[in-house]
Amino acid sequence: MRLIITVQIQTVNGPLDPTSLGITLSHEHVNINFECAWVPPPTGKEYLRDLEVTIERMNEIRNNAHYVKSNLILHNEIAAIKEISYFKKAGGNSIISLTNVGLYPDPLFLQGVSQSTGINIIAGSGYYRRISQKNSVVSKKSDQIAREIIYSIYTGIGNTKIRAGIIGEIGTSSPLQPFEKESLIGAVKAQQATGAALNIHPEVWGHTHLDLLDIVEDAGGDLTRTILSHMDELTDSNYHLKVAERGVYLSFDTFGSEFVCDGISEPNDEDRISCLVALLKAGYKDKIVLSHDICYKVQLKEYGGKGYDHIIVNIIPRLKRMGVTDNEIRSMMVDNPKRILAFKLQQ
Repeated sequence: MRLIITVQIQTVNGPLDPTSLGITLSHEHVNINFECAWVPPPTGKEYLRDLEVTIERMNEIRNNAHYVKSNLILHNEIAAIKEISYFKKAGGNSIISLTNVGLYPDPLFLQGVSQSTGINIIAGSGYYRRISQKNSVVSKKSDQIAREIIYSIYTGIGNTKIRAGIIGEIGTSSPLQPFEKESLIGAVKAQQATGAALNIHPEVWGHTHLDLLDIVEDAGGDLTRTILSHMDELTDSNYHLKVAERGVYLSFDTFGSEFVCDGISEPNDEDRISCLVALLKAGYKDKIVLSHDICYKVQLKEYGGKGYDHIIVNIIPRLKRMGVTDNEIRSMMVDNPKRILAFKLQQ
């Protein structure tokens, strides 16, 4: 049988012509088990552990996001279809879902949601942070991890035939754990072998981004096909510019997330917008992607959250009022995801 190689985007339903990608959310979780982030509630708030997530409890949970176990799990297909349908109704076309090993990936779940909504879903691969991994995993070395990622891209994720279309989000901490360094280098080796894009999760409020890029570069990775997630959790425009100078994509992907996690308050959307506009003014429109990183129940509309359509419905109009052009918006929401996701697929 002759091997056919084409430059396309790999979705959970198969290859997609890049021109059909459309408006894209570049870092989401259609399903996730994020219990690795659970923190025991402090004295007097023990009841939060088993609290049921309801819209009436929204404000309380938003201020205690990591104390409530059920807030950290998204795995209801009917709910996912309903929530993602809002994104489609607003004009959305595609979602990159970066639930990988450690966050309990379920490619069949993604495929079902994609087929029910008509939204293209691109699945992630590789390993999340050390804290999310079983002890049996953390002794793996980069070559083995690379083989696993390559398999997920060329053959299928786990025991399915559903293929990953991106490497990531590769989880890192501060300080970087030995397994995480092996995982990152393995991801770089897989990037070299396949040409797929690489998405990295840095320590959210740390300043490890440049160090991580050094590791990627030293291992032979392609920074022009690398995305650094959660850049908008650090509202430091000067730092953003230093990272952008390295040629990577900056993912502003926590819009709508204004929670208190482990006693630390996230930035608000106004701060994110201000930093985004500064990057655009510096000429980096071709190196920015946007999303929400939905990983909590209280981010869903059902529970009073902003949902998957927040950027389209609320953020883009605000950007336009600040002078951001249609061309810049198209770059961040369509052209940049299309460029980063397309690679040579084997069929």
